[in-house]
Amino acid sequence: MAISQTRIAYLLEQYATNNCTRKELLELFEWLEQENDDMAIQNAFQAVWQSGTAADIVPVINKDKVYAHIMQDFPAQKISIWRREWIRMVAAAVLLFAVTGTLYLTIYRTKEKPVLAALPTKGDIAPGHNGAVLTLSNGQKIVLDTAGNGELVKDGNVAIIKNGGDIIYQGKADKIVYNTISTDKGRQWQLTLPDGTNVWLNSASSIRYPLSFNDKERRVEITGEAYFEVVHNSKLPFRVQINTPSGDGGLIEDIGTAFNVNAYSDEHAVKTTLLEGSVKVSTGISSSLTLKPGQQAVSNSNQIANTRILNNIDTEEVTAWKEGLFIFNKSNVETIMRQISRWYNVEIVYEGAVPVKQIHGTASRNTNLSSIIKVLSLSGIHVKMEENKIIVKP
Repeated sequence: MAISQTRIAYLLEQYATNNCTRKELLELFEWLEQENDDMAIQNAFQAVWQSGTAADIVPVINKDKVYAHIMQDFPAQKISIWRREWIRMVAAAVLLFAVTGTLYLTIYRTKEKPVLAALPTKGDIAPGHNGAVLTLSNGQKIVLDTAGNGELVKDGNVAIIKNGGDIIYQGKADKIVYNTISTDKGRQWQLTLPDGTNVWLNSASSIRYPLSFNDKERRVEITGEAYFEVVHNSKLPFRVQINTPSGDGGLIEDIGTAFNVNAYSDEHAVKTTLLEGSVKVSTGISSSLTLKPGQQAVSNSNQIANTRILNNIDTEEVTAWKEGLFIFNKSNVETIMRQISRWYNVEIVYEGAVPVKQIHGTASRNTNLSSIIKVLSLSGIHVKMEENKIIVKP
C-alpha cells in the first residue's frame, strides 16, 4: 500500500489524539503491516518525524509517547502473522469509545482471534457465546450449545447436521413441517436453510422455517434480530415475516439480497437494513417500498403503514453484532444498555433520570462485562454491577 509521509503523519496525529476513524485506523495498521520488524517500523517513524512535509502536521505530538503506544499495540513481532480479517477487528477494538486519554484495554496479539483482556473483577460476567435451542416439528428440543458435531437427528426424511456453530439440512421433506431455532440472551447462532440461504441469529431471537419450501414461496418467520444472505431464486421468492408482540411487523421480500432485520420487542421500531441487492418491505395491505443498498426501512411496530426510508446508513454499525463487535455511532445510553443486556444476559436498572449522553466508538463483544463497565464509567456514564444487574445512575 503506497502511502505518503504526509498521510502517515496525519494518521499518527489522529491516533495520538484519539480522533482516528475506523477507516483511518485500519489504514494505519495496514501500513504498519508492511514493515518487517520492530526496527523497520522505528526507521519508518523516524523518517516521518524528520520529514519536512510532516513538520507542520505533527509539531506538538510527543513522538516517543506515540511510538510507545503503537509498539504496545504492535509488539516486536511480524505483524503479517495476523490474518487480514482480524486486522479490522483489532482496529475496531483499539478504537474503544471516544474517550480522551490512553487506551483503557489491552489487545494481545496471537494467531487466534484477538480479544480484549478481561479485567479480573469479583463477580464478573463472561460475554455471550454460540448457542441456541432447536425445536423439531414434533416438539422435541435439542440444546445446540452442548450437542456434538455430526448428525443430530432426523426429522422425517431430513437429516439435521451440526457443523461447529452451524446447522445444515440434508434431504427433502415429503410434507411441510417446521423447525424453530431460538437464542436466549447471551447466545447467538448461525444456520443454513434447506435452500442454502445463510442466517445469523442475534441474542434473544428466533426463526421458524419449513424443512422443505413449497412451490410458491420460501417463507420464514423471525423475532428479534437476524442477518440473511439469501440464495436468490426469482421463481421462488424468499420472504421474511416479522413477528412482534403487537402483531404483524411487516413482510420482507428478497430480490437477490443480503439484509439485516432488527425487530426486538423493546426497540422503538422495526428496522430493515439492506447491504446488497434489493428488497421489498411491505408497508400495508397492498403497498411496499423497495430498498437500495445502504438504505434502511424504519417503521413503528404498531404502525407498519408509516414506514420511512433512511439513506446512507452505516451498515458496519448495523451488522457489528455478527462480526463480534459493538459499534456505537452517537448512540444514546438506553440503546447501548439494551445491547449489553441482551449479550451479557443482565438486567438494566436506572436510578433516577436516564443520562443524556451520546457515545461514539467500538468495542469487542468478546470481553468480560467488567471491561465494558469500566469504559462506560470513564466515558461519564455512572454504572455499577450487582450480581446480574447493571445499575445506571444519573
